[in-house]
Amino acid sequence: MYSGTGERQWTDSGLVIAPLETIERVQARTIACDDGAMVFWATETGATDKKLEAMRLDRIGEPVWGPDPLLVSSRNASKSRLHAMRNTDGDAFLAWGDGLWEMSDIYAQNVTLDGTLGALYGDVNGDGVVDIDDVFAVLAAWGSCDDCPEDLNGDGVVDIDDLFEVLANWT
Repeated sequence: MYSGTGERQWTDSGLVIAPLETIERVQARTIACDDGAMVFWATETGATDKKLEAMRLDRIGEPVWGPDPLLVSSRNASKSRLHAMRNTDGDAFLAWGDGLWEMSDIYAQNVTLDGTLGALYGDVNGDGVVDIDDVFAVLAAWGSCDDCPEDLNGDGVVDIDDLFEVLANWT
């Protein structure tokens, strides 16, 4: 990493984020932050152990979120075409192909600057799972509402469209 004036920050030999070993780490992506960088990569240790990981480093290369990588996706499927970008708040947005046997689905996840994964769409009550409790929350709020979490599509009304959003994102 280089400073704004072009000075090397992490020694001439770089910085070890994840040691070289028998684990395959591919598709590394980096997003610059005001005080360092967020790094993302796919880890494949075998046919049934494939995940997406991340780490945030400060300007001198010290981990910000702790010594262990953040698990972004633990779904055991091949990861392909990882893309990363940043919004104006500094959060990272990731998208990748995820699947086996040449049939991939598209997955996306946001990672905040503090190392938490963004909200799960359809998780009305914020418990990290889209389930029957979210269906009940939508039904209880049925009708007009201004800026309520149950109005998932933001049209000012909790209705069948919002219920379908919960069902489409069932965990």
